[in-house]
Amino acid sequence: MDERQAPGPARGYRRLPSGRRREEIVAAAIATFSVDHDASLSDIAASAGISRTSLYRYFETRHDLVTAAFATAGDLLMEYVDDAPDGPPSLALCVRLGRFFDYIQTNATTFVGMVTWNSPMASREIQAIAQGVRDRLCASTFRVLRVAEPSPLLETAVRTWIAGVEEAAMQWLRSSGADRGAVEALLAANLGTALLNTATYDAAALDLVRWWLRTEPGDAPFAAHLRAFAGTFDLTMTATIARLLAPDPPPDP
Repeated sequence: MDERQAPGPARGYRRLPSGRRREEIVAAAIATFSVDHDASLSDIAASAGISRTSLYRYFETRHDLVTAAFATAGDLLMEYVDDAPDGPPSLALCVRLGRFFDYIQTNATTFVGMVTWNSPMASREIQAIAQGVRDRLCASTFRVLRVAEPSPLLETAVRTWIAGVEEAAMQWLRSSGADRGAVEALLAANLGTALLNTATYDAAALDLVRWWLRTEPGDAPFAAHLRAFAGTFDLTMTATIARLLAPDPPPDP
């Protein structure tokens, strides 16, 4: 739903099948919460073009409607992210990150609400919805990486990366100072870097990194990141790292 679809005057009532009417109410709730997550049932009923009394036929409480709206918003986000072509890992990740940022940019208030409401004071239902979206993002990432059964350390690395993506998205929405394309490229490269770090402790991660590097085109984001990273190694830094890599480093004078 587009935030520009702000709640407007009630439309004429149209008789629809019960399931279709419920879907329209949920869609109206998503659009309304995308503008104001404190919106009342009256606001949502007006956006849906029905009376508040009619709305109660489908949702007994505001909590019920909020839960249904956030569950549907999570489904829509995942459908949009997953509807992307496969390819080399960093390219596929950038496409999915682009779709993720497209969605949260259009539905900023709903996204912030989902993240913010996932707090100790949030309902268990909202917490479960937010966690379910993270679980599905994790599964989607492993599909890109072609990992069917991740090791515990691999899963830890990917889930930590997803938490970073969520925080980066919140920071970008709050400030909007950083170039969005650069943020997406950085996040895609961050996963590759996280897997390189994990490979130090996990043979499965090492195999995954080797596969990623074999399939990475020279013009892909992670390849560009590695070149830029290598460019930071001047003579002084290289000498310092060489000292740290020595089996028995001499004492620092």
